[in-house]
Amino acid sequence: MKKYIRSSEEVHMNTTQCCFITAFREYDANHMRLSKTENRKRNKELEALIKSSGLTYHKVHGGFIDTFVVVNNRFTFQDFTKLMLDWCREFDQEAILITTPDPNSTKNDINVEGRYYDADGNATMSFDHATVQDVEEYFTNICGKDFVLSSVDVIETSYKKYQNTAGYVMARRDFKQMYPDL
Repeated sequence: MKKYIRSSEEVHMNTTQCCFITAFREYDANHMRLSKTENRKRNKELEALIKSSGLTYHKVHGGFIDTFVVVNNRFTFQDFTKLMLDWCREFDQEAILITTPDPNSTKNDINVEGRYYDADGNATMSFDHATVQDVEEYFTNICGKDFVLSSVDVIETSYKKYQNTAGYVMARRDFKQMYPDL
């Protein structure tokens, strides 16, 4: 039986943009099977990038795949998406899932809108008005086992999502300083 986290406040999906990303791969570029140890090392490299970005994130522990839910509490929507796609390519991932809160959600009825992006930035699949449980079920189908958002370690940062024009300008400036090539 799945156990869901209470109304998903810990995951932030109801308040801001989030990205589900991992560095786990079944095979490397030479078609050699990667071990769990090798995949954990790749994920530690990805985690170091996430930490250095200043974004809040959650470590979601799965049976084989450990995933990060990266919370956009620092950059604009477009810059966050660019950064997540850059990491997707860097770790040879086929795709990432980015969710945004459904503006019609309530505290008791949390819905998200999601876009599944391939490494080239094409939205290959989308869904609207999905519940957090729908997102879990989606990942359960991909992983072939229960994927539960209740098993998370939260790494918070002091950055707050921009709320006004001045914040937007500062978010763009910070992003350009940190990632001038994107």
